[in-house]
Amino acid sequence: MVSDKEENRHREHAGSGERVLARSVAHITILFLFPNKMGYYAFASITAIIHTIMEQPLIQLAGVTKRYRDGSGEVLALKDINLAIAPNSKVVVMGPSGSGKSTLLQIIGGLDKASEGEVTVGGKALATLGDKELSDYRGEYIGFIFQTFNLQAHLSAEENVALPLILSGMGERAANEQARHALEKVGMAEKAGRFPAQLSGGEMQRVAIARAIVHNPKVILADEPTANLDKANAENVLELLKGLDLAGQALVIVTHDDRVAERFERVVSLDHGELVKDETKAQ
Repeated sequence: MVSDKEENRHREHAGSGERVLARSVAHITILFLFPNKMGYYAFASITAIIHTIMEQPLIQLAGVTKRYRDGSGEVLALKDINLAIAPNSKVVVMGPSGSGKSTLLQIIGGLDKASEGEVTVGGKALATLGDKELSDYRGEYIGFIFQTFNLQAHLSAEENVALPLILSGMGERAANEQARHALEKVGMAEKAGRFPAQLSGGEMQRVAIARAIVHNPKVILADEPTANLDKANAENVLELLKGLDLAGQALVIVTHDDRVAERFERVVSLDHGELVKDETKAQ
């Protein structure tokens, strides 16, 4: 039986979609009913439609709760999380160890499922996806940046970046060309032929970032991306992440480091599985 709370959440979600559709139809109606010689109304209407679409969250969590069992009993990792992240956003998720931030990242990334609530990314309701669909979702929608880089030691930087493209079915020549372009974006084009053992920690993380963005994912998820770096390399990686040019995408960084949070405009704080603060700072 559906609870009143769940029913209200569905009604609000449906109402939001209806309002967006109504506004878009209204703009299109204005476009066709009131054209003029200078095209001003046409331009204004199209701009308004684009703005309306971009207002919609790319990532939406509604009432998300995660429970799991360990040796001591049931653990509540996340409790009733409500969070919306718009396209072109860079968001830091802060919290101490055990706060639920990594669990949140895994749920958005399709590596774990919520026990309750709804998770929607790019219009996909993750709870409705089967294992194959979730695998396709991760490959198409998500770019992962790991704390430990997770580079293949026997592959060059270029080959590491091209690997997910090749695994998805792209030809090797096209994949390598796209990989070189991604490495250029992170300032690693000149070291494309080097192996991980020949790179510094900061350089390996740059390669990992290139691998995360090479397929133009909708969401880039970074799990403690500076934790294994010295101060200088951490600063360089943070500057790179802050300067990433997002084309309708979202970057979500999980960290316990205040220095990371200081660099970004929006900071979401978790504690004991609860969202305790959602702050947008003036930059």
